[in-house]
Amino acid sequence: MGFLNHLIPQGCHLSPVMLRPPSSSSQPGRSPLMSPTLSDSGSARADDVEDTSDNKMDEAYSITKEILSTETSHFKDIEVITVWLEKALGKGGDLQETVEHQMKPLFSCMEPIRLFHQEFLQQLEDVLSLWEGRFARTKDMQILGDFMLRNMTALRALLPSLHKLEEAFLEMQRRCPGKQELDTLLQDFEQQRVCYLPLSCLLLKPLQRPLQYEKLLERLCRHYPPSHHDYNNCQRALREASAVSSRLRHRLLHLQNLQRLDQLERDLLGGEHLSSPGREFIREGCLYKLTKSGLQQRMFYLFSDMLLYTRKGLSCTNQFRVHGRLPLHGMLGTGNPQNNNHTSNHCF
Repeated sequence: MGFLNHLIPQGCHLSPVMLRPPSSSSQPGRSPLMSPTLSDSGSARADDVEDTSDNKMDEAYSITKEILSTETSHFKDIEVITVWLEKALGKGGDLQETVEHQMKPLFSCMEPIRLFHQEFLQQLEDVLSLWEGRFARTKDMQILGDFMLRNMTALRALLPSLHKLEEAFLEMQRRCPGKQELDTLLQDFEQQRVCYLPLSCLLLKPLQRPLQYEKLLERLCRHYPPSHHDYNNCQRALREASAVSSRLRHRLLHLQNLQRLDQLERDLLGGEHLSSPGREFIREGCLYKLTKSGLQQRMFYLFSDMLLYTRKGLSCTNQFRVHGRLPLHGMLGTGNPQNNNHTSNHCF
């Protein structure tokens, strides 16, 4: 209630009933995702048509719901690591001491990140409850900019933890004594239903989230006119989010490249040692090789220093197997010459 009291305009008295989400039982035809300025039939109420500012409120409400939806998913991603992974590794048996030593940097930097997003999510749910309540049509209740400004300012304090997350990610990539046993435990965890993404993808989520805040705030700023009372706070919140994301963007691109190389090492048969220092993944694509038996699919992976081509293997896992690594140094690429009769077995 302390947080909500800060948001309520002076002179407004908030009853406990106001904090409850709209009851679906009393209005069976109403969707919980419907904007409060729409009727149950989905059309605008007659008394709302006169006020064009309601259209801005509808858009801001929609963006707020999107922030809530994505924040809920993001917090679930964090809990896979901070709750489920930590619990699974707590059963390391004889390797428990080694596991705790190697994973401690990750869990220690993830804890303040988890606490921030937990509080952010709770407060955001309060904002939506307030917006959907008795004063939903009161323009002073559109306080998303003020809320985002305070939280984007607080996000700056997470930068040290986010930087340490990069270090923890790199440490998990490094080969060291006992690493093979830890990798086996992590791979077993990734096979569990609770881990719906590779761990390397989940570890990048906290670094990606500030960039998502920036995009959502850009949309909000475009839809609020400069005369709107929440416009200045939204602009300031956007500047705060941009400042944080600019500090992370280069690190994130570097880690995304490492994550992609690591994933290809695991997915491709014969793809060992792809995570070479300085190597950058550029793109992938499918080409067809013309053979005596017809066209056969090949997958190509282009890196900054080589071209990798693969074909689907015959194993039960149906994985692609590496068939060639072509160094780019000295390589010359040409288009399809007009006199090419497409009879060569080496033609793609």
